[in-house]
Amino acid sequence: MTIMKKILLTMCFFASVVISAQTFTANKDGDWTDTTLWTITGAIDASTLPTADYDVVLPTGMAVRVKNGVSANMKSLTIGGSGAQLRIDNGSIVKVTGAVHITRSQDGIAMYAQSGPLGSFTYGSVTQNKRIFIRPRLAANNKWALISSPLKESRMNEIAEKNSSNVVTSGTDIGLASYDDSQGTDLKYVYYQTANSPHANSAQLTQGKGYSILINNAGDNTKPDHYQRGLLVDAWPINITLSTGGNGFNLLGNPLTGFLNVNSNAHATNNILTANNGILSEATVWFWDSVNSAWITKNQSDAAYKMPGVQGFFVKASSASSFTFTKAMQSDTGDAFLKSSATSNRFEIDLNVTIGKQKRSASIRYIDNMTTDFDNGYDSSTFGGYGSSFEVYTNLVGKDSGKKLAIQSLPNANFEDMIIPVGVTANANSEITFSAKALNVPTGYKVFLEDRLNSTFTRLDEVDAEYTATVTEKTTEGRFYLHARTSALSLDSELLNSVRIYKSNTSTLKIVGLSQGKTNVSLYNVIGEQVLKASFNANGTKEISLPRLSSGVYVVQLETETGKVNKKIVLE
Repeated sequence: MTIMKKILLTMCFFASVVISAQTFTANKDGDWTDTTLWTITGAIDASTLPTADYDVVLPTGMAVRVKNGVSANMKSLTIGGSGAQLRIDNGSIVKVTGAVHITRSQDGIAMYAQSGPLGSFTYGSVTQNKRIFIRPRLAANNKWALISSPLKESRMNEIAEKNSSNVVTSGTDIGLASYDDSQGTDLKYVYYQTANSPHANSAQLTQGKGYSILINNAGDNTKPDHYQRGLLVDAWPINITLSTGGNGFNLLGNPLTGFLNVNSNAHATNNILTANNGILSEATVWFWDSVNSAWITKNQSDAAYKMPGVQGFFVKASSASSFTFTKAMQSDTGDAFLKSSATSNRFEIDLNVTIGKQKRSASIRYIDNMTTDFDNGYDSSTFGGYGSSFEVYTNLVGKDSGKKLAIQSLPNANFEDMIIPVGVTANANSEITFSAKALNVPTGYKVFLEDRLNSTFTRLDEVDAEYTATVTEKTTEGRFYLHARTSALSLDSELLNSVRIYKSNTSTLKIVGLSQGKTNVSLYNVIGEQVLKASFNANGTKEISLPRLSSGVYVVQLETETGKVNKKIVLE
């Protein structure tokens, strides 16, 4: 075969490839679902809109919009030069199984959120990467929120200065900050400074890290809450080294242009809690609810939770290891801000406490194979990065661990044997109101709140049921208890058995859950010698100074006006 024939055959081959390519090409500006917008080449089926079998091309000057509720699928995406743009609205799903190729120098892709979280954009790879932009919408105005960036090389002062005058500034501090738990209480948030200009040399946000932001767009809601420009992430996984400094809390953020699987109910394996369980002190994530100014806690016992894009969150590290995000953790659909999917049919009590318009919540969940001790991934502490002036929590039923629990999972049996200590932190002399949302209460059972200070039982599982009390001290340890019972009556022996006795420090014995009245306490060693005796009028909680004692097992004999009980403790 001559050289010329080889050349001709080669040219014919490439020509046939071009002619047979299955491509949808935009011929004007418009909506993705407008069938007249597309010119089809090499059709392989009767589709009038792009599918995963077709390449999509948006030539120079052509802008196409994927509106709320629309799903757009394609094999590859090519975006031309100036004026070419794919706009992705909130509530939409855009999936590119193959490569994305962007020629326009910036803004070739635009992700908008008029309300709610951003839409979802997934892609296989990036062959030419240019700066795109996103305009998220936060849940509340003029309230601190936690955010992240799904883009590479997104500059802080594009968010804080150049494009978003809605970011609040105080002196040289801009309302945009990273978090360092090793710092003092009032120094943990490290604010971006106005002196960090010029724009071209601005610090960049890190994918996978979280940031705190304060937006005030009052009077001009047409403006975006904030604005980010950057490149599509083209290298996975993303690893963030955690710090154990301070209390060990780290502010991270969703690095995906879409929803992130949080727990195993969202995806059995491709979720952040399962993948990173070995480096976390607790398999828990904490979110800041800016609308209600409260912490929201999520763990493996929650219904499927898929975190929206640009969402920040906290985790607590057990070691200075890498927290990993993978591309496989992305989901097309998810939850609006901090709302979860529907729960299961399990017995669950969501206990609420309000002061005025402020509300705090703790959850008790009855699940097969759980214990009364700490079940990591199913029990979760309240957020402990810094103090809270108002919170409600429970303590472990099985033993005292010092943990304040936002979520406590218990065995799905023997409900009456599990008396749940409830704690409230509030300003002294506050009037607090308890209520509960009790789901799937077993037949014949009721939910009661016990107030041992006032010797009352109040049923909370009825419609509009409430109990109001005044707290005389900042904490209420030993006063309130939650019961699931067939009646409100408790035997005196039951109440005594629920009293917790433990060593709070090297020289103090702490007794929690006492009813009012005269109480005698004796401490005996293993050979029956009395090594301590004390008498006092009980009022919920009592601390008793210990003499110098050898390590070992001791028996505490507790005698009240209603009876006597012995409990073993170990002193080390």
